[in-house]
Amino acid sequence: RIASELNVTKGSFYHHLDAKDDLVVACYKRSFDTIAAAQRLADERGGSHWDRLAGTIATLLDVQFSELGPLLRTTALTALPLGVRQVMVERSNRIARRFAGTISDGIAEGTIRAVDALIAAQALMAFLNAAFDMRKWAWSMPRERAIALYASTLTFGLFDDRVIGD
Repeated sequence: RIASELNVTKGSFYHHLDAKDDLVVACYKRSFDTIAAAQRLADERGGSHWDRLAGTIATLLDVQFSELGPLLRTTALTALPLGVRQVMVERSNRIARRFAGTISDGIAEGTIRAVDALIAAQALMAFLNAAFDMRKWAWSMPRERAIALYASTLTFGLFDDRVIGD
């Protein structure tokens, strides 16, 4: 299907890959690089750690809801051999720990409610992963509104004790 969409033969497509696993790994690397770039961009913009977390979430939801997305879903891990799968899980955990650091720093500065940062980071990773399933819903409205609505389901209540509209 991918070769067809690229308008190349399967042989030509697989010429650039040693195996199907290489394609899955490349997709994961692209996804992880996209997440890490969003985290870096939020840090470069500065602001409170709440602002950084919210900015990262908005950037990644924009990717998930766009034609450029989606980020590769965690369900694709089952397609990988155990050793390669473990490497991908370790990279995912490093990204989650970076989210946990932002959450912890936000708790310390008082902009994020006190939560277990590691659990919240894993919940955030799952939340971003699940956004793919909401694309059809998101495409029914302006993207900015879809991002705000979807993000508010996690951010208000888990990380922020303010009520929407405060």
